[in-house]
Amino acid sequence: STIAERRPERIAGLVYLCALLQPSGATPADLHRHDPDSALVAAIEMAPDGSATSIRPDAAAELFYGDCRPEDVRTAIERLVPEPIGPAMSTIDTSAERWGSVPRAYVRCDRDRAIVPAEQDRMIAEVGVDVVVEMASSHSPFLSQPDALAAALVEIRDGTA
Repeated sequence: STIAERRPERIAGLVYLCALLQPSGATPADLHRHDPDSALVAAIEMAPDGSATSIRPDAAAELFYGDCRPEDVRTAIERLVPEPIGPAMSTIDTSAERWGSVPRAYVRCDRDRAIVPAEQDRMIAEVGVDVVVEMASSHSPFLSQPDALAAALVEIRDGTA
């Protein structure tokens, strides 16, 4: 979103895949406040020095990889790393003239436990996108359904979604 705001003429389109769709002036942390019972928020662990967060490994499989093969789940969990806290606390500032001029699509995953469907729907309605593609998938369709995801991305690109 930030790059599309800065250089919209260089961006053909944005696809939000299992992503937070932030309104201008909001932080990712703000978006999680809409779902006080969020399993994702409950699974976040703060680093002792407060510089990063991570997801408890025991929660990651259910949150991110609910429809993935066990071997893919193991490999993915092994590769999870702490994320710096800064981006989660940073706002983005977008405008209708710049960011709003870039076509936007959202891939809505109806089995996502990290960003639940109701939260995806709220963000889509609040911020707005041009196209919504539905997938019967967890938070990680790139692992569980790569061919279906690739087909969806081609449809978005071709304007047939």
